[in-house]
Amino acid sequence: MKYALFILTAWGILFASCKQSPRKQASSLSFSKELQDDTTGTKPAMSTADSIRPEQIRLHAELVYDSVSYLTIENNGVLPVRTDKTYQLIHYIHNQWKPVKVNQADTSSVTIAAGEKDTLWIHFKRQIGYEPIGRCSISKTFYSLSQPQCSIQKAIEAHTRSIIIDWNRCELIPDRTELTNLYVDMRATPSEENLLLTIHNHSNQTLICGNETDYTISIFQDNQWKEISYPKITEDLAVVLPPDHIISNWKYRLPYGRFHFKPGRYRIIKDFSLESDYRKKFYTAAEFTLQYEVYAGKEGEVVIK
Repeated sequence: MKYALFILTAWGILFASCKQSPRKQASSLSFSKELQDDTTGTKPAMSTADSIRPEQIRLHAELVYDSVSYLTIENNGVLPVRTDKTYQLIHYIHNQWKPVKVNQADTSSVTIAAGEKDTLWIHFKRQIGYEPIGRCSISKTFYSLSQPQCSIQKAIEAHTRSIIIDWNRCELIPDRTELTNLYVDMRATPSEENLLLTIHNHSNQTLICGNETDYTISIFQDNQWKEISYPKITEDLAVVLPPDHIISNWKYRLPYGRFHFKPGRYRIIKDFSLESDYRKKFYTAAEFTLQYEVYAGKEGEVVIK
């Protein structure tokens, strides 16, 4: 079982469209370092008293990758709006935004009165087939009841997080990770508070992995492997491993601030995915033995003895 905490940073983007406008709106969402409004083209005027306005809709997202997420829709305007129970999802993975197909059985409409709220429950595992980790953008379309041809679209970006929120929590739990060396061999050599990793992609497939925090450390205790489990933030950059590629002396710093490492038998687990299908992950481990202690001193400094 893995725990991760993701800080929620949410904000909205929007654009308005109206089919009766004589000039066609040219709007698109551009994703680079952050989500931005596309200001190209001419937006149709929506100045009538019975038109919905972008500023009247507010979104709030709580995205939890290991439980049920929700999107709160708040109508702060003076007019009701109509929407449905569907949503569009874009996931930021491997340094780029990728649209994700959402399978939704319930497409029924709902009307949100002025001053009212509604909640859309999101089941990522059921609706998209996997649990997205990191930055996501969820967008929805809203329609005017009196002018159905006019609509606005709003989106909100948020980081998925774990339901575990205690930063100080650290515990040993059974490590039941299913390992495979079908694609990758990995070796680990202790060097003070670090591990020096050698990673060899011995397959004919191009692989993807994170560069920093997609690791798990386990200790062999009481005749079984136990994961050193604690909350952590994941903000990895993607690393590409071409076929038959070797990375040597990849440095990983032991989490000595969370766990007092004593002499013993350990292993480090790292996850990889195929570049052709990033949803399919597999896990590879490397065992190592510590002959010394590694822990944090009173000021947080590393102590080795």
